[in-house]
Amino acid sequence: MNLDRRQFLHRAGLGTLAVAGSGALGACGGGDTSSDGTMTLDFPTWQGDEAGVKTWWRQAIASFQQTHPKVTIKLQQVPFATYTDTLTSRFSAGKAPDIVHLPTTTFGSFAAQGWLANLDDRLKGTDILGNWTKVQKTMMWDGHNVGLLVLGYAPVLYYNEKLLKDAGVAVPTTFPELIAAAAKLTSGGVYGYGATTTSHPGTYSEATWMVYGAGGGWSAGEKLRFTDPAVVKAMDDYRTLARYSPKGVPSEQKRTLFFDGKIAMMIEGPFVYAGLDKAAASVKSHVKLAKAPFVQQPGYPSNSIHVSTQASKKKADMAWEFIKSLTTPQTQASYAQLYGVPSPRRGAVTQAMIDKRPELGLFQSVTDSAVDATPDNKDIVTNFSEVQKLIMDACVRLQTSSTPTATVMADLQNKVNGAIK
Repeated sequence: MNLDRRQFLHRAGLGTLAVAGSGALGACGGGDTSSDGTMTLDFPTWQGDEAGVKTWWRQAIASFQQTHPKVTIKLQQVPFATYTDTLTSRFSAGKAPDIVHLPTTTFGSFAAQGWLANLDDRLKGTDILGNWTKVQKTMMWDGHNVGLLVLGYAPVLYYNEKLLKDAGVAVPTTFPELIAAAAKLTSGGVYGYGATTTSHPGTYSEATWMVYGAGGGWSAGEKLRFTDPAVVKAMDDYRTLARYSPKGVPSEQKRTLFFDGKIAMMIEGPFVYAGLDKAAASVKSHVKLAKAPFVQQPGYPSNSIHVSTQASKKKADMAWEFIKSLTTPQTQASYAQLYGVPSPRRGAVTQAMIDKRPELGLFQSVTDSAVDATPDNKDIVTNFSEVQKLIMDACVRLQTSSTPTATVMADLQNKVNGAIK
């Protein structure tokens, strides 16, 4: 489904007030250069105060400004809760930021509006695509690269080694083993597994990991796959695991319960490992990591960076130079070290880094081998927020009702089909 501007703003929840409030940020753009040849690039992000990655962004900006003394990159922190609405307002008002940072869940909506510049010619002659994560293909729109993935990852299994040993449970390496382990570990106030059990983006992520990890998918091009036998089976397994999880908890609370020793296992992204610093003293030394017990590792995009089609040629060229500076092996190694996540650039995480932080080796290896776990249906990507909500609601229905899984998934397919047509 191709949305016109009015329809898009309505679906984003902005309606006719889309440009309200855009002045404060939009006024930062200004002309290309001042009379003395200096230039300011506007760069809003929701990561300006996020531990680890905020330091990386600031270091990358400082390094770029050293080699481009007439360029100032103005980093602006925007709360994540209002981030997409803020950027939508700015683009709609013709005051787009010079450097566009997006959560990849909103990528399709922006690409469908023609707001993201084609980077194919800029990527030619660089080594970026040849060394970048396979999940970069999520940045393709109408056959062109319109962005660069900043973070793509595969989830891993977090487990409490002491709880498993005390119960005589081996670390699961297959999904049936994971379910059996969760059942055995659920006892005495401890939950065997941690799932997100309320309507929350984490619910979508976890269901997606299980479906794609089992070899399924939400779509195959134009064909919706919610009722495929492999998908129904994966969601039935998802439903079973949720029985051994605390009820009504969002992802953040689930993670806290794990680090408090109340949950024995969970499958989560690499960035969650930073929570170990706040783990209960009796738990910290028992937190271990392993490859998630999937048939194939699901690669999941997190965020991406782009050049706006509204930017002047001079600002677009300079924005690209900044983006390109982020891709060097040195800068990517710094990204992994400071943020504790895999680098999208192959080889950026060195053996010396892994020797100091073994978790980086696991994070990088599963990500490098992962398959893309994003829908390949353009209409789903364009209308992602609606489809994500429908999948989240179906997950909650699986967790809280006795309706057969096949029925829930058939209903979901009908609802998704209606949302995207």
